[in-house]
Amino acid sequence: MDLLAADMAVEAVRLVLSKPAEAQLLAGVAAALAKKQKDVVASATAERALGLAAMHLSDFDMAVRHLRRAIRLATDHPETAAEARMNLGYVLSRQGKTSQALHELDLATGVLRGPAAAWLAMYRGLVLKGLGVWEEALAEYRSAQGGFQRTGDRLGLARLHMNRGVLHLYRQAYDAAEADFLRAEELFQGLDQPLNVAILWHNLGCVSASRADAPTTLARFERARVEYEKHRRPPATLAMDRCEFALSMGLAEEATAAAREAIEELHRVRQQADLAEAQLLLAKARLLDDDPAQAREAAVAAAEAFRAQRRPRWAALARYIEVHARTVATPDEVAPREVTRAAAALERAGWAYWAVDARLTAGRLALGRGDTALARRELAAVAAWRRRGTAQQRAQAWHAEALLRVGTGDRRGASRAVGRGIAVLREHHASLGATDLRASASANLTGLAQLGLTIAMAGRPARLLAAVERVRAAHLLQRPVRPPGDDLLARDLTELRRVGRQVQSAIVAGRPTGELRRRLIEMEGAVRDRFRLAPAGPDRPVPAPSAGELAGPLGDRALVEYFQADGDLHALTLCRGRLRHHALGPVAPVVRDLTVLPFLLRRLALRAGSPMSLESAVVGAEHVCRRLDQVLLKPLARTLEGRALVIVPTPDLQAVTWSLLPSCHGVPVSVAPSATLWHRAAVRAAERPAGQVVLVAGPGLAGARSEVGRIGSIYPDAVELSGDDASVEAVLKEISGAGLVHLATHGSLRLDNPLFSYLRLGDGPLTVYDLERLPAAPNRVILSACESGRGAVLPSGAVLGLVGAFLALGTVTLIGNMLPVLDPEAPALMVDLHRRLRAGAAPAEALAAAQRQACDNGDIALAGSLVCFGEG
Repeated sequence: MDLLAADMAVEAVRLVLSKPAEAQLLAGVAAALAKKQKDVVASATAERALGLAAMHLSDFDMAVRHLRRAIRLATDHPETAAEARMNLGYVLSRQGKTSQALHELDLATGVLRGPAAAWLAMYRGLVLKGLGVWEEALAEYRSAQGGFQRTGDRLGLARLHMNRGVLHLYRQAYDAAEADFLRAEELFQGLDQPLNVAILWHNLGCVSASRADAPTTLARFERARVEYEKHRRPPATLAMDRCEFALSMGLAEEATAAAREAIEELHRVRQQADLAEAQLLLAKARLLDDDPAQAREAAVAAAEAFRAQRRPRWAALARYIEVHARTVATPDEVAPREVTRAAAALERAGWAYWAVDARLTAGRLALGRGDTALARRELAAVAAWRRRGTAQQRAQAWHAEALLRVGTGDRRGASRAVGRGIAVLREHHASLGATDLRASASANLTGLAQLGLTIAMAGRPARLLAAVERVRAAHLLQRPVRPPGDDLLARDLTELRRVGRQVQSAIVAGRPTGELRRRLIEMEGAVRDRFRLAPAGPDRPVPAPSAGELAGPLGDRALVEYFQADGDLHALTLCRGRLRHHALGPVAPVVRDLTVLPFLLRRLALRAGSPMSLESAVVGAEHVCRRLDQVLLKPLARTLEGRALVIVPTPDLQAVTWSLLPSCHGVPVSVAPSATLWHRAAVRAAERPAGQVVLVAGPGLAGARSEVGRIGSIYPDAVELSGDDASVEAVLKEISGAGLVHLATHGSLRLDNPLFSYLRLGDGPLTVYDLERLPAAPNRVILSACESGRGAVLPSGAVLGLVGAFLALGTVTLIGNMLPVLDPEAPALMVDLHRRLRAGAAPAEALAAAQRQACDNGDIALAGSLVCFGEG
């Protein structure tokens, strides 16, 4: 019987690395049996197994209790006690108790022999890695590797390669990391180690994340999650690595959510070492989301924790993030040399990426203070990274090179350097298949783009046009990559619509929706992640057209492209082949007016208020429109000569209802995300043959069927869909490649997740994700739906929504609503619009005439609600 208890305890220790929950049960039985038989070695081994199982199940306090009990029981058995001390040292290091951890490992040193000594060396390497003493950790790993090879311990060798691969990740030695992980994968084969396989896929995901391979990263993280959940809750480190990935993609909200998820879990399990790292991730996420106050608070907390844990390498990084947060919030209060000292500390600590970032920050601050010597020194150090490092490091290096050349008066060379930096980042963006990843990642372009504008403003307007267009709406110039057309995607989209219908039904019936909403969020995440798995298509960069190339399809119209520089608004106009630059003054008053105007127009559209208050809203809206006109168009009047307009707004000008500005009254206006996208649409417009007309009436919208019926009388051969026939799949089938599509449906803009903006159809929402599955884009689209013309502006400046989705797919012209639609005259306006289109008027011309009629009738909300996007 004694042999049975001992064997059970040893088997529990062996089982921990593959199936910790089963090992915990077996160790509990072994402990009870060993106690009954008074076998202290078996008892100590069982307690050690219980401690290891608790560690792998993220209960670190329980792990410490069991391991200390194992040590006490094995007082007279030094080797058994040393094995428990080895494990205890690692657990204490994860709790941030590094002095105690090293003490326990020291007590075990010299006691263990053979394979156990190799495991001890590996555990010491793990502790040293957490401390940031990377070269010493590598030495311990080399010692462990030799021990495992001599004793033929295949499992120990596999774990060694996996742990060393993680250290290589920290050192940014990505090839070495991948080599170690792949060797570990070979060794794990045939060892029945499913939990270690989950950890391995997790680590391989980190390698692909370091290379900005988004589809592979997401696939590996998802596989790791699935494997983890077979045996335990996914560890907080998976959320932390998802946060790192989101940071690299510019996904501020997702990064913040992942960091907070990790912090909550780490607080729960009292895992202080990883908690400090998660707080540092939160600081980075808040910086990305333009919240320097919270970023500084989180960075200070992380720095204090790292210092208490004797982790100076990590403390150096936290200290820089805190300094960087202060630089963003109050740049005048941060001395350049303070940032330089932080950069030097980062270099000593081995944080190469952040050292480059710090020196670029220091150089820019020094330039602003007139300290040219310090600026040149710091920028030259950054510029040395032009042809090595990550895409972000190389782009930062070209940014520094451009600043150096500006300082020597070489503006042409500076412009070339900016172009090289942008090309590096654009190449990275082209590797991303998903629209939201491309749009968010474009935040990395902001600093370079602004420098390029500053340089170009001293030159000819043609260079300025090229600089503005270099990064404008770049995420829409690549056609969305269709995701894998597998059964899982179809299942997820169908389930998403089903749950969406259940939420709506519950709201109408007054039933609770909490559980349904949680399921809806879960399904949205599944659909989003499945689209992100799509690999990028072939990289076909779309060159920005010159003024001469734009002038041809522009004809008698005039182009107005707005841009911002140093807080001021500017415009480029192209009229009769001549390109001019106009300075329009501070942008702040325009932004203030554009926070008021939508509020007033929404009140009018919804008829919200008394007759007197609505009259006040009319007066207020007209006043704001006149004020906007004075800034945006009046200074350009002599150039534009009352011509039809193609307008390319900045993100801040997305909310302008152009038809209500006095200068645009009755003037055909088309709005485009960029001149490049407009030019592409104009070329397509000349090539596209006429296709079928498709008219769709969505559910729950009063007058939709009547509207579609009246429009159908104008197009006798049109395809009409309504009720249950107007399902998502049916509508997608009919509108693919259609000549003209009219969708009279409810619509909604999702500011929190713009790719889930939708049009409501017979079986649920048709989202942007559904549109991206279209084989061919419809030529012209009219969205008679609430707020279907609005887009959500991301922190990167990219605008996402239904309009952008259609234009990116290749739709030439789209007319959409900027406001809610309750006006009983709206169907009449739509019928008037279609009659003019049928008679041969261009969309922008037909819309302007219909809007002028509505405005003359005193209905400014209806007149202002519709905007023509695209070629026009």
